Amino acid sequence: MPDILSDPLLELRDALLELKVETHEEELEVKAFASRAQALASAVRMNLGQKEEGFVYWAERENQRYRLVASPVNVAETLRENLFGKADTVVLTSATLSAAGNFTYIRNRLGLDAPAELLLDSPFDFENQALLYIAAGLDDQQEAGYQEKFDAELKAVLTITGGRTLVLFTSYGQLKKSAERIRRELPDLGVLCQGEMPAYRLVEQFKAIPNAVLLGTASFWQGIDIPGDALQCVVIAKLPFAVPDDPIVEARMELLKNPFFEYQVPQATLLFRQGFGRLIRTATDKGAVVVLDSRIMTKNYGRSFLKSIPKCRITDKREDVGNFFARLKKT
Repeated sequence: MPDILSDPLLELRDALLELKVETHEEELEVKAFASRAQALASAVRMNLGQKEEGFVYWAERENQRYRLVASPVNVAETLRENLFGKADTVVLTSATLSAAGNFTYIRNRLGLDAPAELLLDSPFDFENQALLYIAAGLDDQQEAGYQEKFDAELKAVLTITGGRTLVLFTSYGQLKKSAERIRRELPDLGVLCQGEMPAYRLVEQFKAIPNAVLLGTASFWQGIDIPGDALQCVVIAKLPFAVPDDPIVEARMELLKNPFFEYQVPQATLLFRQGFGRLIRTATDKGAVVVLDSRIMTKNYGRSFLKSIPKCRITDKREDVGNFFARLKKT
């Protein structure tokens, strides 16, 4: 692809630096724009030249915006050289660093050779505070009528909870389909969808409306903090496997002997843990996590997901969910 951008960007940089300004503030602003033009020119040359080893390059479009992307396939060596090799001690801590009860995945991804490891249990009493319901018959997303079966199960769960529910999707297309049906068939619920307003506004409205249902993807799997009675149910629509034709995912998988179990399963497990963790945020929170993906029980890799979450009561009977929320409303 011919580079028709970097030279004009450098010309813009030079023109900006030649501008005569009257104040120090104007000088700083002009230099900032010139620096931005320089950075963009360098980024364009890197992406179109594709000469950096260990990188994967691609272009993508979102609405009317286009992006050129260059991403390192493996960050381990960079972290060794610029962080771990220069510091005497580095402490890495998070509630979701381990997958299936060990740190193998994150250790390999970050290039940690022989770290000291400590895995602690959750301080919360999940066995008494939480219920995990795994719906049956939803393990084949390619099956005819799958979306109807999925929406019927989701509708049944929302009828039980009456709101106060966060639904985590892996596909925005499926989110839109389910939202349309919920709004049509359960008009008493306040349905809030990612993309309809800024994320912080969605969370604010969710907290304020007692019968709200919040539907989200991607960023809503992590970083959302809704403690207390405002959130009593988290629905996980599908196990969050990365899309295999994503350029960076594809490049990383090509380097592995068994990419599904070495990369996709542990990565999805970590994200699943983060989604599961949206529910119990304090020692007094109570609620249910609903998984509308039967593969967690029917596939051998499902054990990795179940081993990665705190011990809690697990059921495949929807009436147990009804009984759980009936007791919850009495307390």
